[in-house]
Amino acid sequence: LHLAGGFLQRYPEISPAAYLFQLRDGGLFHHPSLQGWGSSHSPTGHDLNVARTFAFSLQQFAADSSEGQMAQQLLLCAACFAPGEPVPKSLLLAAVRKDDSVLQLLLAEDALARVVALGFLKLEAGTTAVMHRLVSAYTLGMVADAGQRLVAQTAVVRTIHHALLEHQRQEGHLSTIPLSAVHLRHVTDEAIAAQLPGVTQLAILLARHLQSIGSYTDAALYLRQALAGAQDDASQVDALIALAGVQESLGHDEASLETAVKVIAKLKQLPTTHPIQLAEALYRQGWAHFRLGQAEAALIAAQEGLRLSQSVQNVKETARHLNLLGVVNYYWLGRYETAVSQLQESLLLFQQLGHRVGELSTYNNMGEVARIQGDFTLAARYYEQALVLSRAIHNRSREALNLSNWCGAQVRLGNYETAVSELETLIQTTSDWFGLSDAYRILAEAYVGQNQVAPALAAAQHALDLAQRNNPAETGRAWRAFGSVAAKMGQPIAIKHDDSHQFMTAADCFRQAITFFAGANLGRDHAIILWQWSDYLQEKGQQAEGQAMRQQAHDLFQQSNLPLFVAKLAEKRPFAQTIFGTEQS
Repeated sequence: LHLAGGFLQRYPEISPAAYLFQLRDGGLFHHPSLQGWGSSHSPTGHDLNVARTFAFSLQQFAADSSEGQMAQQLLLCAACFAPGEPVPKSLLLAAVRKDDSVLQLLLAEDALARVVALGFLKLEAGTTAVMHRLVSAYTLGMVADAGQRLVAQTAVVRTIHHALLEHQRQEGHLSTIPLSAVHLRHVTDEAIAAQLPGVTQLAILLARHLQSIGSYTDAALYLRQALAGAQDDASQVDALIALAGVQESLGHDEASLETAVKVIAKLKQLPTTHPIQLAEALYRQGWAHFRLGQAEAALIAAQEGLRLSQSVQNVKETARHLNLLGVVNYYWLGRYETAVSQLQESLLLFQQLGHRVGELSTYNNMGEVARIQGDFTLAARYYEQALVLSRAIHNRSREALNLSNWCGAQVRLGNYETAVSELETLIQTTSDWFGLSDAYRILAEAYVGQNQVAPALAAAQHALDLAQRNNPAETGRAWRAFGSVAAKMGQPIAIKHDDSHQFMTAADCFRQAITFFAGANLGRDHAIILWQWSDYLQEKGQQAEGQAMRQQAHDLFQQSNLPLFVAKLAEKRPFAQTIFGTEQS
């Protein structure tokens, strides 16, 4: 700063903006300002030429000693991290050690102390080290040749990759990581540009972290870069499996299915078997089928994945496929007892593994079973257990889903103010997420509960706009929300649909919803609409039509194996707000 200030004061015709451009464009250390032009003295007593100052310090390394060689290697490795950002000391030491021996550890510690003593690094709190941007630029540009830089970058990539895998093994997730995300992105970006070996696997781990914190678009970008640079079949398969998961999170279900099918075909063509990767791919295929309403196909994929996982005694994949089977059974097939048994078995396995992501996902899905059967109090308890766990591990993606479902239960329990407050915040802070349509729909129904019809109508419109066109449940429920708004207002409402605005009555909206529910064989949702519609008709004095529709709802609830709703209808209760939610993979 002293040199820059002196230069600008001595040469006022050069603007600060022009000066910065010159620094970036012409080589930092070749610029006259960093060679002392415009300054007559040094406040620190160092040479006014920055490059000579650094070179003098660098000469203090005894290049012919083990400590000196390791110190120089540590300096190069430190420069590969994001400049100005604290680096965990443990990662720097690991990057330069040749093995895990005590001698290597002592040499690395001495090398770090030497680099710090010469001013190239600054220790903070004894656990992290920071390299100034000038030092980083000098080290990479003036000290290291291309070969040395490649060796250092490769060592850093290998070290970070190992640290992430170990963190994932111990914690069961990558919602948190053992270094700054700034470093992880910087190192990955540089490694991708240099096409370093091992970069594909590092990019996959970065993508998994980004997915867990809700940065789905960035995660997909890194996975596509990983695929472009994949140097072997195993890396390509891993990247494709991860991409299928991110596509699901983005709500791109057809793309997710296409990716999963592609990787399964590739795995089955390889000369050697890869049972764990095949099980992971089948899991992704099963979830894509499920979200597309293809129940039998989802069941087949989950059953094949379960058999494969059990055959190789992989507990995690076994638990995941049991979870998926439970979801398919309760959501599409109405086999609630079977579903609960499979989910409980899955939960036990996840708990034995200490796999908290799997545990919270299963709690969420157990909440869904309770919700579908009409026990909203129990559903809220399960959602809350999932929410507590997702927040404990800082998994933003899971937290958003668990919170949305919990708010749905609060609406059913009449806690409208709580639901509105939480959902408004969630929607403001979450984007590119497949659950946004559901969140807006829940918000619309909460507003209806508060008699706030204008914001309810706006939220319902967002729900319809964001609904995946290949997801009949989402689209039908968005129309159901419109029906609730129109019924509350007692008059037609303006709805943007198919690029035009239409005025539609509550009956029009209910009819639209039934089109989607009946077409997808969603008997429970169909029955709920009929129940709501029957109450609306009876309030308008159309008793006979209303009673006939109520009987249809009764029959559908019976066919869907939902005795709690049958009992509520028999008690002649008015329509209790509908049920909804989102399953979790």
